[in-house]
Amino acid sequence: MTNKIDSTSLTGKMLVANPYCSFGDVFDKCIIYVAAHSDEGSIGLIVNKSAVKLGLKRLYKISDNNMPEIDRTIFIGGPIEPERSFVLHSSDYSKNLLFKPEGEMSVSSNLEVIRDLLKGKGPEKSVVILGYTGWGSGELEEEIQNNYWLIADADRDIIFDEESDVKWQTALDKIGVENSHFSSQMGHS
Repeated sequence: MTNKIDSTSLTGKMLVANPYCSFGDVFDKCIIYVAAHSDEGSIGLIVNKSAVKLGLKRLYKISDNNMPEIDRTIFIGGPIEPERSFVLHSSDYSKNLLFKPEGEMSVSSNLEVIRDLLKGKGPEKSVVILGYTGWGSGELEEEIQNNYWLIADADRDIIFDEESDVKWQTALDKIGVENSHFSSQMGHS
């Protein structure tokens, strides 16, 4: 029997880096929100790797003096197109969406969402992310079969409310995986 993953089942889910695997790079101890997953490939946004706290007007070079500056933590979403920005947000905001998975979150990537955030008319919850991660056809499924990722339902509290340095452990706790039972070294018997 083949352990096949439904091609749409991961859209709107979280991938949690398996504590048994040591990636040694940006994916080590990371959580990825899967914005799109199909037979052609997948796109995800890392939600627990904060880079810097910046003012949104400064980051997006908005010179409108009628809008207040808002400082936000900016996250590293992945190694692909690190200059491109995304806003992962609650689904109460629906203008110009890039991805609208089923569930409580959406993804925008245009300046309008930033302007609305500055005006206080944006989504209730949001994270600003630079870059993304992606997989070609079948690559993510192979990584999951090789146990690199644990799959969990997207959790608003983890994505929007937790501090970056505790998100991964919180996700492991919520899915019932005890980090202390894992080692980064593999043994042979």
